[in-house]
Amino acid sequence: MANRRIEMHEYQEALYRMRLGQTDRASSRDRILGRRKVGELRALAVQQGWLAEESQLPSAAQIVAAACPIATTEWVGCQERIAPGQ
Repeated sequence: MANRRIEMHEYQEALYRMRLGQTDRASSRDRILGRRKVGELRALAVQQGWLAEESQLPSAAQIVAAACPIATTEWVGCQERIAPGQ
C-alpha cells in the first residue's frame, strides 16, 4: 500500500474498527490502511484517548490537529487540505 493517498474516511474507519477490537493485521488484511500506518494511528488514538468506550469518535479536524505534529510525509501540509469548519 505504499505511495497512495489515504482519505480521511479511511482513518475514521480504522479508528472505528480499533474501538471494536479489530487488530492492526486485520485492518491491513481488509485493506483499510497498511499495518505501519494503522500502528501509528493506534498510538495516536491511545495518546488522545479516542479508543475509550465513553469517548466519541474524533472528527476529521480533530484527527488532523492531533496528527500533524507527527510530521510524517503523509501528514505534512495536511492542515491545508481540511476545509475550516469540518
